[in-house]
Amino acid sequence: MRATKDNLFHLFEPPGHKVSPSRLRRDGSTTPSQRPNNAEAVGTRLTLVKGQSIFSEGQAAGFFYKVVTGAVRTYTILADGRRQITGFHLAGDIFGLETDARHRFSASGLCDVTVVAFKRTDLDMLLASDVAFRAEILSSLMASLERAQTQLVLMGRKTAREKVAQFLHDLAHRASKSETACLALRRCDIADYLGMSRETVCRALSQMTCDGVIEVKGPSLSES
Repeated sequence: MRATKDNLFHLFEPPGHKVSPSRLRRDGSTTPSQRPNNAEAVGTRLTLVKGQSIFSEGQAAGFFYKVVTGAVRTYTILADGRRQITGFHLAGDIFGLETDARHRFSASGLCDVTVVAFKRTDLDMLLASDVAFRAEILSSLMASLERAQTQLVLMGRKTAREKVAQFLHDLAHRASKSETACLALRRCDIADYLGMSRETVCRALSQMTCDGVIEVKGPSLSES
């Protein structure tokens, strides 16, 4: 894992990797590893640029989504204007599936991202007709619950350094297991997920660098 001088983290970014910087649109192109399975053929493949909104808090939850490439963050804006990031969703993750009629959080692309949008009304049909997709949804929802429980622990009794170190370790492990080609994180993303200030995140990274937990190689920061 490495971070550039402006504190942008990149995980597993191949040279020349790009997603077309278009508006939200249908994208019919696929690579062999991204070709839709039976369930994905029912959904609509969408491409978004970095930072583009997928859905907003309070919006009707008529669709749920699966990440194909890139990464998505979900978040809420608190009453005082602060942002609380509730999750980072990587390739293969399913998000936006609600128990109520409206979305509890907002979602946007952490980088250029491709997702498949499924109609909420198609869920029962998809679960009944595609055993693999049913298992995929169950696995994704269980993993989301586990990450939410981990986030509660991170925001509790652990020190700032322990929070940052555990977060980076867990996210790097997830990215290495998924098909995520590019994952860019700024200090504000880490801070807003862990409930910390940017300054505290920066100090924790500096401490880990000094102690040899992470090391700087030229202009970049890499995990040792």
